Amino acid sequence: SELSDIELNHLERADLSSENRPHEFQPLLREFNAMLRRLRQSSANQKQFASTISHEFRTPITVVSGFIQSVLNRDDDLSDRTITSLSIANQEALRLNRMLSDLLDLSRADNNQLTMLNETFSVSSAIQQTLKMARSAHSNPISDNLDPNQNIQAIGDHDRLVQCLENLIGNAVKYSEPDSPIDVVLDAKPDWVDVLIKDHGQGIAADQQELIFNRFTRAQGVTLRRGQTSSGLGLSIVKMFVEAMGGSVNVDSSVGEGSCFGIRLQSAPSKPST
Repeated sequence: SELSDIELNHLERADLSSENRPHEFQPLLREFNAMLRRLRQSSANQKQFASTISHEFRTPITVVSGFIQSVLNRDDDLSDRTITSLSIANQEALRLNRMLSDLLDLSRADNNQLTMLNETFSVSSAIQQTLKMARSAHSNPISDNLDPNQNIQAIGDHDRLVQCLENLIGNAVKYSEPDSPIDVVLDAKPDWVDVLIKDHGQGIAADQQELIFNRFTRAQGVTLRRGQTSSGLGLSIVKMFVEAMGGSVNVDSSVGEGSCFGIRLQSAPSKPST
């Protein structure tokens, strides 16, 4: 029973007590606890390595992307081929930076260093910010049901919700055709707020729908759109952030019909309009 309760992220309390245990088990217990000490050190080194690599790589990649954008924006004599090549290089630099950000967040979470806010914030504002970025980054038509006269609020972290929605819309794009519509739906109730990301893509088999929220896991039976890649981290990041905000995330999907990912957060009283 004690052995079955041991988890990788909680090795600090996994040692087995030798008190009142049979004499024959004492050597086994000592060696087991010694092994745990080695595992703790190895795990700590691995987490520190991932954190350091993610942090150190982000700065040069950001510099590279910045110089590429500067050339694209300021030089009027570039050929179409050069512009296309630089644009692809910049997209890849930005993609790598996002992957490093995901790894850094996971490393911080593993080390209990992830910073999350749990405060009243505007879900409407977070969705608007996400839509602006998504529509400029993707060719798929993205619709929404936002009411400009409403300011729906919830408890959580504005920036982390934006990051979650970007991941979900990015996933919808990856597994849909270029002209396939994506819908962003806001559904507010007295006790909770739902944000739904619906696509009309490949869909996910029922036996894969729980697995896709695990790290480095992609659903079997689906293929990425040409030119797209996946690290298998996006949905695990979404789940981690949403649950840290006291919310939940779910998926409803049918193969060949598309998927609907939903984020549910605790609602907060709306501030009076001014």
